[in-house]
Amino acid sequence: MKSLATYSASKGAFTIIEVLLVIAIMLLLAVVAIPLSAGFGTNATLDDAAGALIQNMRTLHTRSVAGLDGASHSISFYADRYVLDESTGTPVEMKLPAALSLSKTIPAGTVVFSKATGVPSFTGTITLTHTAGGMRTIVLNAIGMVEEQ
Repeated sequence: MKSLATYSASKGAFTIIEVLLVIAIMLLLAVVAIPLSAGFGTNATLDDAAGALIQNMRTLHTRSVAGLDGASHSISFYADRYVLDESTGTPVEMKLPAALSLSKTIPAGTVVFSKATGVPSFTGTITLTHTAGGMRTIVLNAIGMVEEQ
């Protein structure tokens, strides 16, 4: 007569210990993978918002240098948005995603790019911070160049 262990092994079935071991390994992998993948969304949100802000600031600078509309161009910074103003039209408000906040070292909170030269009225840094952690710092220098630090 065959024993129960010999019988189940010959049938090719899994034992309860093997099943529990596989479940434990899957749970361990999930515990490691979930926090790692959560950071991808945070970084993507920060990268998109920083890229859009940099592009908008560079566009305002270029339009001022080109003398477009015969006006100076400015950008104003607030905690949850920034406003683009070309002095000839309606200001355009750019809202940040809800998870982001904006801080700045620019004294007045508004930078005006001078007509023809594009020299900014103030220099400094703008920092975008995500509530889940992470930040991007954007630098505006004395000649109007904008870059991510």
